[in-house]
Order: sequence, then C-alpha cells, then structure tokens
Amino acid sequence: MRRKLWMGWDVGGWHCDRNKLSRDALVLLEPVDGELRAIGKWRGNLRGALVTLSGVPLVREMLALCQLREAGSFDLTVAIDTPLGWPRAMLRLASGGERTPVPEDDRLNPYTRRDTELDLIRRGYQPLSAVRDMLGSQSTKGIHFLRAASLPTTSCGVWRAESDGVSVTAIETYPAVARKSAPLASRCGEMLQTAPFSSPSGGVIPDVEDALVCALLAHLFSDPGGVEPVPPTAPEIEGWIILPRGIP
Repeated sequence: MRRKLWMGWDVGGWHCDRNKLSRDALVLLEPVDGELRAIGKWRGNLRGALVTLSGVPLVREMLALCQLREAGSFDLTVAIDTPLGWPRAMLRLASGGERTPVPEDDRLNPYTRRDTELDLIRRGYQPLSAVRDMLGSQSTKGIHFLRAASLPTTSCGVWRAESDGVSVTAIETYPAVARKSAPLASRCGEMLQTAPFSSPSGGVIPDVEDALVCALLAHLFSDPGGVEPVPPTAPEIEGWIILPRGIP
C-alpha cells in the first residue's frame, strides 16, 4: 500500500545559507492513526540537493531531510511558496517578441504581473511579483526543482509524474492569502502546538510556519472540493496560485 504524503516548501534564495532570517523550510504531513500529523520538518538550503540529484532520488532526499528515510512507494503532493511561472508578456519580450502596452497603474503591468496575481489584486490582495519584488532567486529555484524532479505540466498550475511506485505532484501556493481560510488557519494553529513545532523556548520561525501552511494546502488539494479551481482561460506558461476554497 502506497503512503500518502503532503509536503510544504517555503523557498529560500539560491544562497539562503548566507541569510539567517530566510532559508528553505520543509514540513511533511502524513495520516497517523487516522489523524493528519506533521511527521517531520527541516530548515536549511536545498541548493546542494537540487544541483546534484534529480528525479525520484531528489524527492527521496527531501523526504529524508524531514526524517522519512524509508518511504517505499508513496504519493506525494508538494505545495511550493514561490512563483513557478513568469508573466507571458515579459517572457515574450525577453525572447525577442513583440512589446506590450503598459498601463499607468503599476499593479496592472503585464510585464511584471501574471494573470493569477492580477486576479488576487482585483480581490484586494497585494501579491509579490517575481519580476519586480526580488523573488527571482526563489522563483528560479522552485522552477529548477520542477525540471530536476522531471515533473511535466499536466494542467495549468499542476506538475505531476509517476515512476517506480512513486507519484509526485507539485503546485504553487501563497501562505499569506491561504491563511485567510479560517479552517486552514485554525488547523495550522493547532498543529503548531504539537511536535515537531512545540519547544520550551516557544515560537516558530516564520518560514517553517509558512511551510506548514503550504503542507496543509497540499493536503487540501487532494480533496477536489478543497481548493479554488484554476480558470479555464489561465495561461499554462504562467502557472496559477492554488488557494483554499472560501477565501474572500
């Protein structure tokens, strides 16, 4: 029987080991005795694994970092907190294609905003942009993972592959917005009071907490009604931010 696993990854920059405040953070969830539990977490820099490993061995190394070293066969969904696509107008321009008009409102600049970010802006949120908000290091790291793990796009915003008894699905999410889901935020708060997060010193490092939010979103994604659907008109090249149903 294959194990069901859900991982959250808050992505740090390529050289985040030089940054004490922001690192790669992983949280791994699994059902234990019928209850969803965090079975491991890790914080550091994944650069070494990303540039030396590929395919299933890369994924197994990420599980091992979260204290799961004998996974056997498994189905894993990874929710990643970084842009896994770039604006199509920007990509077209950079590859020698045609220019695109730029409106006066900076929030609506098609060179710096993907359709998924424009959707959030219209709903009153302020998403960061990989192009204008210094997320290029984290974004290219996340996209590198998709290629290194050999995960092709199966639909807009979803990357998936299966081989040798291992199924891996990757999606993009945004913890700052995902927390607007009251059930998800409540579950996150409950889990933070338990191992492996609880500690005598109290408090949880923000990137680890974000990774937990991502992991809970990965679990929600396994329920067809748990997340907002990707619009049929969404451009596949840009990807899409997956969020819980029921947020404003």
